[in-house]
Amino acid sequence: MTRQVNTYTLDKHIEQIATLAPQGAEAVHAAFGGAEAFKQTLRYSRQRDRHYRLPQLHRDFFSAASGKGDVLAQRFQHGLLLWKQSDRPSLPALAEQLLTRRRLAPALLERPKSPVTPDIMLGRAIMLIALRGEMIRGEPPGLQNESKTNPYHNAPHFGAVGVLTSFLLERHQKLAPEKQIATLGKTMQLVALLAAFAHDIDHPGGGNPQGEPFALEDKSFEAIKPLLDAMGLPLAMLDDIHIILRTTSPNGPQTYLKNVMRLLRNGEKPTPEAVDPERHFPELDVLCERPDLAVTASMVHDADLYLSIAAGRLANEITSGRLTTEFCGIGDNKNFSTDEALAFLLDTIVGPDGFASPAARDSGNAQVEELRRHNRQRLGLS
Repeated sequence: MTRQVNTYTLDKHIEQIATLAPQGAEAVHAAFGGAEAFKQTLRYSRQRDRHYRLPQLHRDFFSAASGKGDVLAQRFQHGLLLWKQSDRPSLPALAEQLLTRRRLAPALLERPKSPVTPDIMLGRAIMLIALRGEMIRGEPPGLQNESKTNPYHNAPHFGAVGVLTSFLLERHQKLAPEKQIATLGKTMQLVALLAAFAHDIDHPGGGNPQGEPFALEDKSFEAIKPLLDAMGLPLAMLDDIHIILRTTSPNGPQTYLKNVMRLLRNGEKPTPEAVDPERHFPELDVLCERPDLAVTASMVHDADLYLSIAAGRLANEITSGRLTTEFCGIGDNKNFSTDEALAFLLDTIVGPDGFASPAARDSGNAQVEELRRHNRQRLGLS
């Protein structure tokens, strides 16, 4: 018999997590715009899951964790990519599954006598951030504001990046001995998952204003910071999350991150001068001193791009079409669906080296190069 997502239990879990917040449930509710907005978002989340079945969730998404290359791309194309607002699990349901894979979910509700560990705090925060991601530009989701939903930067995108980040984290841990790279501790893995679900929250549509490469990334961080504060996350952890969000900006910060990862890949120590000779982004210099943070950020960054460049031409056509519709909706008539636009994405945003993280390079770089080769042929360049 097929088992449904237990919406009643999931609702109660989230409500209980709110009551366990060090600053109290009121602080959590305030991050949603008040107790009623929190409850309304929770009801919407419950409706998402009422007809969604856990075996379907595993078939569509989590069974791809053991896949590689074209198998992974096929799963994403037919699962995550084709999500519609009307046919998907809620973000909290996804988050709970990802935490369960890390054997953490049951511990989130415990009231330990000793101080709460950072991992428990992060796990609780991830569940609340996932619920916050269901809001539409800071408003409770529902028919009254459905028209404000972005075609691309929306809840299905947050969920896709969350699941993809989880896959890349698992692959990184498996690759570490072979590639002679350090594994990531559970805390940094959870930081990555939190950043993945949070990275475009309250996105207004479109891109960063000219000359403001961190504008939208900082907006998302400011939207989630009240929740992180309410859950008692230490300042250093908030700083890590903020840096990761900033590296998802395609307006220069991604190049800083890729340069750090290239030097690490070559066995060299990154320095700010080598990574960013013109010193455009001193805010990111901590990545040179913290290889663990750079590797973590690279997986979230690569997960953000994965569907556009490593799941086949159809995947690129769908994602670029959604992005074009979004920009047109705010009066910016950029067309991301042309071969020239794809060339710019591959050559400038992605770059000649492909993905930044070892995990995404292992699982997706061949697909990136295949897409690049086909696109060059279409442009008559090879």
